[in-house]
Amino acid sequence: SIAHVFVVPQSTTPWRKVYDNDSKSTTLYKKPNRRRKNVVGEGGVAPVEEGDVAPNLRRKIRAPRPSMGHVVPRVAREAAKGGSKNPTLRPQGKARDFGMNNPSNLKILGGTARGRRLDSPEVYLRPMMGKVREAVFSTFTSFGLYDEGVNTRHLDIFSGSGSVGLESLSRGASHATFVDFSQDCCNTVERNAKWCRFEEEGQIRTVCSDYLQALRDPTSVGIPSGT
Repeated sequence: SIAHVFVVPQSTTPWRKVYDNDSKSTTLYKKPNRRRKNVVGEGGVAPVEEGDVAPNLRRKIRAPRPSMGHVVPRVAREAAKGGSKNPTLRPQGKARDFGMNNPSNLKILGGTARGRRLDSPEVYLRPMMGKVREAVFSTFTSFGLYDEGVNTRHLDIFSGSGSVGLESLSRGASHATFVDFSQDCCNTVERNAKWCRFEEEGQIRTVCSDYLQALRDPTSVGIPSGT
C-alpha cells in the first residue's frame, strides 16, 4: 500500500494528515511539541543544558563606567572645547583678548579691605582659587600670625595681580614684597594696593625680577637685607 503524507505548516495547524489507499481514509495525527518545557530543578532553579544560556542572562545589561578624570577620549576632548564648564587653558604671560579686564573676578576675602575687587594685568594668569586662599589664611590666622603686636612681613613670589600679598596686608601684615618678572603685573599690584588703601610708606614693595635672582641675592634686585 502507498501512503500519502500531507504536512500542513506549523503556523496554520498543529495537526498532520495521513491518507491510507487501502482503507480509503485519512487519519489526523497531532504533531509533537518540540519546544523545551520549563522544568524546575532543585532549589527552584531551572536546569541549564550544556551550551545554553540561563534565562536571567539573556537580557541586555547596561553597565556604564564612571568617568575618569585622567582618561578623556579624543572625541570628548574635541567636543568639550570652550564654554563655561570647560574653560580654555591659555599659557601664562601671554596677552589677554580685548575686553577681558578681570576674567578671574579677584577680590579680597577678609580684613580691612574685604570685598575690594582687584584689577588683573593684561596677561593670562591662573591665580589661587578663592576657597584655597581662604583656607590658607585661616590657617595663618590660627597660627597667630595676624595677632596684635605680631610683626608679619609677607613675600609674594609670582605675584600676578597681588591678590595673596594684598590679602595678607588686609588681615594685618605690616609689609608685603611682590616679585614678578612682568612689569605689567608689578604695575597692576601698585594699582590694586592704592585701591585697597595700602599707601603708607614702606607698606608695599614691588620687584620686577626673576624669582631665583630675588631669592639668591635679594639686595641685587632692590630688597634690603634683613627685611
